[in-house]
Amino acid sequence: MSYEIERKGPGETAFSKISQRTGTGSSFGTHSYIFTDSFVNKPAGTFEYRIRQVLDTADGGTFLIPVVSLSNNAPCSTTTRVQVLPNPANNLLTVSIATAQPIINGRLLINDLAGNQLYSAALNVVEGTTPVHLNISPFTRGKYFVTVYTDGAKLATVPFIKL
Repeated sequence: MSYEIERKGPGETAFSKISQRTGTGSSFGTHSYIFTDSFVNKPAGTFEYRIRQVLDTADGGTFLIPVVSLSNNAPCSTTTRVQVLPNPANNLLTVSIATAQPIINGRLLINDLAGNQLYSAALNVVEGTTPVHLNISPFTRGKYFVTVYTDGAKLATVPFIKL
């Protein structure tokens, strides 16, 4: 079984497939799946999403999960989105950076609650989504902050918990 994520944006008349996830485990259990859609270079307006469940049966049947609508009040063109996954984390942390413009001469920092800088690395990412994998096993349990800079300007600060 698989799940197709479909989207219809402002001014569009039909849904289009934007991603797919393969089902895991038994179809009778509860499972979580994650998909993040970027509004980079998307117009303002209402976006509709639906999920198509594709069955692995002889007839290849499908089942549509009801539509969810989201409103985007302003067009997005140069947004940079920074996520940390998983959160909380044990030993490995992925910083996912989604940007419409490349980041040149960037910097990725990790600070603790007291503001002490525990990690610093040069950062150059291309347009789109770039994962940065970090080993945080030397950090003690607690709350930390990932901050992304480009040319000295702060783009985002995201908190995370180290278990």
